[in-house]
Amino acid sequence: FPCGMVADFKRKNNLDFKLIGVLTDFAPHSFWVNEGVDYYVVPSDDARKRFITKGVDSQRIKIYGIPLKKKFAEKGDINLIASKLGLDSKLPTILIMGGGHGLGPMKNIVKSLIKIKKDFQIIAILGTNKTIIRRMKKFTKNVEKKVLVYEFANNVDELMDLATLVITKPGGITTAECLAKGVPMLINNPIPGQEMRNADFLIKNGIGIRIDDASDIGEEVEILLNSSQRLKQMKQAALKHANPNSAKDIARLILDPCVQPSLSQKNLQSPLDQYV
Repeated sequence: FPCGMVADFKRKNNLDFKLIGVLTDFAPHSFWVNEGVDYYVVPSDDARKRFITKGVDSQRIKIYGIPLKKKFAEKGDINLIASKLGLDSKLPTILIMGGGHGLGPMKNIVKSLIKIKKDFQIIAILGTNKTIIRRMKKFTKNVEKKVLVYEFANNVDELMDLATLVITKPGGITTAECLAKGVPMLINNPIPGQEMRNADFLIKNGIGIRIDDASDIGEEVEILLNSSQRLKQMKQAALKHANPNSAKDIARLILDPCVQPSLSQKNLQSPLDQYV
């Protein structure tokens, strides 16, 4: 919405400045398409094609990806990371990410995982939900598996370096981080809309698997842990669609003096026209 509002303001006031729209999900919705946007930065070729079908000039679309912090373009020392966390670098590690508010059936996911007979370790990031954190720590205190429970983590890049698999909601930024680190994703019950479209992208490209019922997650994880070849294929697929240097590429596009502002793209219709 902000990009569309700025584009309409630019167009209606005949203003001369550069405007670049950066998608932070893997499928664009109609409100992205507006006159006055000079370039669109998208995370995938699928998104590029969708923009073209909506009338955007292909020359104005750049597949640079979703901008991430620099550390997601770097590979950490797995042995050192595991040592700092008190984990075993030789064991599979399942990373569960519940977002800022610990959304999703976190306890049921862990319950399902600890039924797996294979030896592995779990890291759960649960956000600000104090009740869930307290219950999770109490629940995992006496389980056989090693389980680390965090509120927030400022070293998600390192946790993803260590992770064999990430269980998460498919938000745009989280998905881009997983791709940059080459981590297969198990998607739990995506919300209709952008999350669902992100999930579709991951499933279509062999990067992720969707499981809606938390009680079924353990069974799917066990299958994956017993199939190193499939995990390898999912990892390769993730890296194939990764854009870890997106922020640098976008900065170059912004600073490029050859990119001149576009005052009009007459074939585009803004969905904001009826409101502005």
